[in-house]
Amino acid sequence: AAAMELYLIRHGEAEGPERPDMERALTPDGLDAVHKMAAHITTHGSIPTHLFVSPLKRAQQTAAVFADSWKITPETVDWLQPSTPPSVVMHKLGTLETTVALVGHLPNLGLVLSGLVWGMPPREISIPKAGIALLEADSWKAGKSKMHWLLSPETL
Repeated sequence: AAAMELYLIRHGEAEGPERPDMERALTPDGLDAVHKMAAHITTHGSIPTHLFVSPLKRAQQTAAVFADSWKITPETVDWLQPSTPPSVVMHKLGTLETTVALVGHLPNLGLVLSGLVWGMPPREISIPKAGIALLEADSWKAGKSKMHWLLSPETL
């Protein structure tokens, strides 16, 4: 099989804890950062066939920007919530053989990144807000991926 790519996208900066976690929206700066990242990635990267997103509002808003750039429909999944074990996400990825984007949260995405690149048990990696990691692999098994880059809005 040809190498597959995986975008791990953390939501942009969100409102503080005065709102319920499910409902915390992106701040204006957070939304700007997401737009900047999506424009860059769409110009420079391959377009995924699937865009999976956590049900939390800040992730939904982030995914909407990428979906618009990529002209694909986001698919909301419970397995991208912040506390989902990384093995669950890796199992889901194992059923897909295309380029995929995931929009979610820490600690989940950082643990998925670590598990895919360095193997299990994962050590949490911090992905910056509105940050994106690009991984490539022939199979989404633990320790079999290569990270091409980890970009943050500040690096653009």
